[in-house]
Amino acid sequence: MIGKGVVGDLRAQNRGFFFDEYNGIEFELSVYKYFDPTLKEVSPLGDKNVPLIRYADVLLTFAEAQNRADGSDVMAYQAINAVRERSGLAPLEGLNQQVFEEAVWRERAWELTAEGKVWFDMKRTRKAYNGNGFEDFVGFALPNGKVIKEENLYFLIPQSEIDVYPKLAD
Repeated sequence: MIGKGVVGDLRAQNRGFFFDEYNGIEFELSVYKYFDPTLKEVSPLGDKNVPLIRYADVLLTFAEAQNRADGSDVMAYQAINAVRERSGLAPLEGLNQQVFEEAVWRERAWELTAEGKVWFDMKRTRKAYNGNGFEDFVGFALPNGKVIKEENLYFLIPQSEIDVYPKLAD
């Protein structure tokens, strides 16, 4: 499902963000985003960097905030369409505020895959992307059959902290 994506979306094609074969060997769909084939010839403990934030993240954050502040105006469209253009997708236009917001969430789900951002987006929006649209986060069934509960939204407090300050457990 995730490897097929939107027709024409360069992020979803093999050698885009995902892949399922390398050197003629086929395997389960994997993230290609940070795949470096040169690592087989050099030390894997090299100096490769993984970005913490990318310009696409900034653009999509701006588009969502601008939409909330002033509706889906020209600047919000410019921001999301810059990301879509790089991905080989047609620009968006003429959407109402709610539809535009969901379009930004969808772009974030695709663009920021495997960057540690999508989970926090789901917690923030209380919505989960199912590949076609958005569902409520609490009650969402994961591919393994587990269902997200309200308690899954929060990090646990380490026992060592509770031991120091027992009122945290209240």
